[in-house]
Amino acid sequence: MPDTPNDRSPITKADLRAAMAEIAGHINRVETNLNARIERVEMDLTARIGHGETDLATRIERVETDLAERIERVETKLLTEFHKWASPVEMRLRSHGAAIRAVDLQQEAVTDSIGKLVARLDELERRADERNRL
Repeated sequence: MPDTPNDRSPITKADLRAAMAEIAGHINRVETNLNARIERVEMDLTARIGHGETDLATRIERVETDLAERIERVETKLLTEFHKWASPVEMRLRSHGAAIRAVDLQQEAVTDSIGKLVARLDELERRADERNRL
C-alpha cells in the first residue's frame, strides 16, 4: 500500500492482498468482538429471565398461599355462622316434630272416637227405624 495519500504509485497485487488481509483481520476482530458482546447480552438476558421466572414463581406461590388462607378463614366463618343458625333451628324442628306427632296421635284418637260415635249413631237410628216400623 502507498505510505502517504499523495503517493501516486500504482497499486500492486501484493498491496491489494495486504489491504485485503488487513481488512479481513479487522473484520475478524470486529466479528469476534460482536460475538463476545452478543454472548454477554445473551447470558445477561438468560440470567434476568431466570431471576424473573424465580421472582414470578415466588410471587405466585405467595398469592396462592394468601388465597388459600383467605378461603379457609371464609369457610370457617361460614361454618361457624351456619352452626350458630342451625343449632336452634334443629332444636325447634325436633320440638315441632314432637308436637306434630302428639297432634297426629290426638287426631287419630279423635277420628277413632268419631268413628265409634258415628257407628253408635247409625245403630241407634237403625233401632229407632225398627221401632217406628212396628
